[in-house]
Amino acid sequence: MKDRPFSLTDWHRFLFGNASWPFLLEVLLRTSVTYVLLIVVMRLLGRRVAGQYTLFEISIAVTLAAAVGVPLQAADRGLLPPVVIAVVVIVLQRLIARTGSTHRRLETLI
Repeated sequence: MKDRPFSLTDWHRFLFGNASWPFLLEVLLRTSVTYVLLIVVMRLLGRRVAGQYTLFEISIAVTLAAAVGVPLQAADRGLLPPVVIAVVVIVLQRLIARTGSTHRRLETLI
């Protein structure tokens, strides 16, 4: 679509941008899938109160947020990369948690 000049009275462009209706429906589906993915990942990472997060766990949350944000907004990005990132994050977190429980120096270093 060709960009139109900005106008304060152009509410359609202000609210929807240049996105087509099918893409807006796709955003709804992408958001739903991403929400379920994040809920599953957070459950698999373990239950902790937010005040008990370690720096590593906070970095995981930021990484997940960055990974899933782009596919929600860009039509040319798929949802598979965030799923792969989530799986890798879960595996790394579980591995580091298991190793850290037996090796205190590693846990302190991380």
